[in-house]
Amino acid sequence: MYLNEKSWKAGQEDPHKIDCKIRNFLDIYSTLKRKYPAKEVSVPDDEILYLRSDKYPLEKWLATADREYQRLYLSFWGKRITYHPEDEYEVSVDGESLKGGTEAYLNDSVMLSIGLDEKWEQESIDGILTSLYEDE
Repeated sequence: MYLNEKSWKAGQEDPHKIDCKIRNFLDIYSTLKRKYPAKEVSVPDDEILYLRSDKYPLEKWLATADREYQRLYLSFWGKRITYHPEDEYEVSVDGESLKGGTEAYLNDSVMLSIGLDEKWEQESIDGILTSLYEDE
């Protein structure tokens, strides 16, 4: 499983929507962990999760979330597997490169998104795989 890092960077200022979306993401993570305990979420090694919100940053959500969701988030982040993103191929959606999407595609896996933007609330996302090196 790979994290869709772009879905965490979608602009969102509604604290209620942010809270609902993070809890939904963590509920899905929890369900997947029960079903596939050996699978962790892979995150690019250079990624730090943040919310693009001046009014409701991730730290504020963590400080106000109930203990179960705090625990789930810390478990998700603490058990993540970091990887160095593929540098020969790229999956892009609407012109945006998706590190998690590239790895999920190349490894026949799935990508987990948070639905802060409707763009990421889909069951599947159509992307374009391209080679970053031209054939000689």
